[in-house]
Amino acid sequence: MAHTIKMSSKGQLVIPVDVRRELELGRGSRFELQVQDDEIVLKPIADADWREYRGILEDGPSLTEALEKERQQERERQP
Repeated sequence: MAHTIKMSSKGQLVIPVDVRRELELGRGSRFELQVQDDEIVLKPIADADWREYRGILEDGPSLTEALEKERQQERERQP
């Protein structure tokens, strides 16, 4: 479906709500913009979902514990 949109004085475009819903776009969504011949091609960039990475460091030491240990060692080295 084609939509007619208008550019603001700041160069901003508004993506129609039905397109945003269909593509699940929201505030902060990022895009790749390409110029092909005389056309603008705008493609959404899927952000990595942080939940995919949850738990990947559970087998290793806690980052907080490692930082606390490092700071304690620095304090011990100081006169």
